[in-house]
Amino acid sequence: MKTEMNDAIVDTIRMVLRGKDLSQKELAKEISMTEATMSKTLHKTRAITIEEVDKIARVLEIPVHKLYNPIPLGCKEALSLLGQVSTRESEETIQKLSILAQRILFYKNLRVNTDKLVGAIE
Repeated sequence: MKTEMNDAIVDTIRMVLRGKDLSQKELAKEISMTEATMSKTLHKTRAITIEEVDKIARVLEIPVHKLYNPIPLGCKEALSLLGQVSTRESEETIQKLSILAQRILFYKNLRVNTDKLVGAIE
């Protein structure tokens, strides 16, 4: 698995763990992994396998695609809520808010860069 994808998946797992108030020790036990191996995985010194991602998604009770498609950069605060979401409507609301936050950040960065460009031209 590519490093960027691995890191994104691990970041997502860590945030969902926090949202569900689960420890890495508990997660390791649930998927029959040693604590040392789980620690290496969550500290990104060991790549996570596809099979492990599937097992973790089941234990965390979230769809596996949520681990492969994390919330965009700048919107990670919403991710810890996924562990607490119990309805499809709530999940859709969080996704919409994530998209909105991503657009706000995009336009903010666009404005800052435009101001810098105009300042350089003047």
